Amino acid sequence: MSKMLFRTLLKSSCPVLKDATIAWDVIRESGIHGPHPYVWHRTPGFGDTNWTDVISILRQSGYSGDIAIEGFHDPVYRGELEMTGQVHALNYLKECRGGAFVPNPVISEPQVTEMG
Repeated sequence: MSKMLFRTLLKSSCPVLKDATIAWDVIRESGIHGPHPYVWHRTPGFGDTNWTDVISILRQSGYSGDIAIEGFHDPVYRGELEMTGQVHALNYLKECRGGAFVPNPVISEPQVTEMG
């Protein structure tokens, strides 16, 4: 992803995550101005985006806010299947960020006892 795109994401109060599937064979044959569709909006986790990299770059850039999952444009997971796609995207993105949050252990100071 371009630096400009990430600057825009970081300035946003709540980035909206979409994915896409790209038909590279169509682009190679006809280009992006050809007669055939070559890209489809997808719910995160069903497209070609490497979300582990995206989340890592956001974190490395200091972003700690919320993100929104947008999936109603997905040609498969829309209508009656939209919530199925949304739940899959949520679980998929949790894994991309490293799984469920696990707090660091709290190490207390050793207690000193007097031997008498």
